[in-house]
Amino acid sequence: MVSPRNWLAEAISTFALVFFGPLSVILAASVFGEGLSIEAIIMISLGHGAAIAFMVYAFGHISGAHINPAVTIPMIITKKIGVADGIGYIIFQIIGAIIATGTLVALFPEIGKDVFWGAHGGPSDLLGGSLMAGLVLEIILTFFLVTVIFMTAVHKKAPKSVYGAVIGGMV
Repeated sequence: MVSPRNWLAEAISTFALVFFGPLSVILAASVFGEGLSIEAIIMISLGHGAAIAFMVYAFGHISGAHINPAVTIPMIITKKIGVADGIGYIIFQIIGAIIATGTLVALFPEIGKDVFWGAHGGPSDLLGGSLMAGLVLEIILTFFLVTVIFMTAVHKKAPKSVYGAVIGGMV
């Protein structure tokens, strides 16, 4: 069943991740300077993880709070949602991400520049700039993210009270 309400929940959830995640990077860069200090890594991790956890708790009961096409596609494949609804989820996830990015660019035109172009460092620096290593790392991490989601939020026997925190922690 196609549900625009679910699509809107996906747009809002994705907006939150794409807004608050990079916002934590912008704040870390302004507070701790460029580079990845322990403090910056903690701030960035908490920003991303909290955004996911809060959105899972806020919208999980509406759309499942997939927030990511890499989660929606396996949900379609396993028939947890229909193809038409899944396509709507993905379109609205993209819309939410674009609006969040535009909002960050508008709010932080100067300090955001370095962050938006990766000047703060990150996995690319740790992997020596290797595109293949980055791709493999993304595949592995996405596999575990989807596994955690299926085993906590989707599995019938999993305790439902903690899945938002677990998924946010995985991110």
